[in-house]
Amino acid sequence: MLSAFACAEAAVPERDAAPHVLLITVDTLRADRTSPYGDRSSRTPTMARLAAEGTLFENAMSPMQMTRPSHDSLFTSLYPRDHGVVNNKIALGAGFTSMSEVLREAGHATAAFTAVKLLAPGSGLERGFDHFDPPREARTRPANEVVDAAIAWLRERPADRPFFVWVHLFDPHTPYAPPKAFLPEPTHGPGGRLESASIEDLIAVAGEHGGDLPREAVQRAEALYRGDIEYADAELGRLLAHLEDDGTLARTAIAFTADHGECFENGIYFEHSDCLYEGSARIPLIFRWPGHVAANVRRDEVVEILDVAPTLLALSGIERPEQFIGRDLFDPNSLPRDAAYLQHPLYSNRGAKNRSVRRLGRVMGEPTRPLIVSEELLGLRTRDWKYLRHGESEELFDLKRDPGEHQDVANAHPDVVARLRDRLEDWSRAHPQHHAQVELINDEMRATLEALGYIH
Repeated sequence: MLSAFACAEAAVPERDAAPHVLLITVDTLRADRTSPYGDRSSRTPTMARLAAEGTLFENAMSPMQMTRPSHDSLFTSLYPRDHGVVNNKIALGAGFTSMSEVLREAGHATAAFTAVKLLAPGSGLERGFDHFDPPREARTRPANEVVDAAIAWLRERPADRPFFVWVHLFDPHTPYAPPKAFLPEPTHGPGGRLESASIEDLIAVAGEHGGDLPREAVQRAEALYRGDIEYADAELGRLLAHLEDDGTLARTAIAFTADHGECFENGIYFEHSDCLYEGSARIPLIFRWPGHVAANVRRDEVVEILDVAPTLLALSGIERPEQFIGRDLFDPNSLPRDAAYLQHPLYSNRGAKNRSVRRLGRVMGEPTRPLIVSEELLGLRTRDWKYLRHGESEELFDLKRDPGEHQDVANAHPDVVARLRDRLEDWSRAHPQHHAQVELINDEMRATLEALGYIH
């Protein structure tokens, strides 16, 4: 199917024509579990095609590894500390301009199709959309239902206006439960026949082995996760095929990304919200628009999800709001930043308790890391280094020599630690926590932030 619509690409539009805009976000998608980012065993031809026909960013980072906060950062081009959405319980407040509002004001017909109720009217993300289509009954819905809804709207869309469509898929999120066509072959050993891997499923398997989740069960869960990714990729292929069939694909600027990844290492397993390691913080980011975005190009500077909205607006010929702090990634006069900033969510009392209970205690013979709820976990990521800090605890990883973040080298590089510590402190002072709905931050954390002057 992909080769058919690849060969039938329509003529490239004139440069002054306003493009259609398609934003694709795949929840919980690790960059390194896709074929364009080096996973040779991943069957993700749609993502591979977007990369081959567009520009891929090797070092794109999400500022917070949680669904609502990171999507709000994408749409508002602000850090979570700026817009105040620091956990999934908080809705985006008034006074923050969304990319969808800007595109609608510029004349686009706007529609969103989301796969989880967290991203529904009431979240704040509905602003700027003429049509917003979330799950209506269950908490989530599979990729095929989202794509069906998007295609149905595209068939009936206003023909005299460019469109802005946001398609959000949730399938790689726990529980990993791909459709039968994407299930991995069963294996021997603990958990080898699981067809769904929820945290509860994995805790049950661990309970059968003295509270320690065996390696075979970890591998099975990762295989199910990969199956979910491959299913999402196939459904995205169906969406692009529709755009090809109706003649709009060549006139559509596409951004493909994720809100965050998933952790399977560093003491954090099948979780993402409190993981600032690469598995969760590094995300795929690809732009495609033939004739306007260079094809088969890979760029390795550090970029952030905050850069998506300014870039899409620039491709559309629309002036960006002053509020946006991200950069247009294709503006030759926009100097690349040399660091991305990371922050873990600030949980409510109830949220912290629930997440602490739903955690594995031991995995493959090693204890897992406890949830951090009383101190801010912050990070700074350059092309070469990852620096993490909570309280007095600091970690440093040499990403050139140790991309998997296996060895903390903070003691060996005190000069680097000092330099990055100062930069992170400057950033946190420059971006105090927005005061909106701070009652939804747990009591101990709120008191700490207030004492430090980080809540304004």
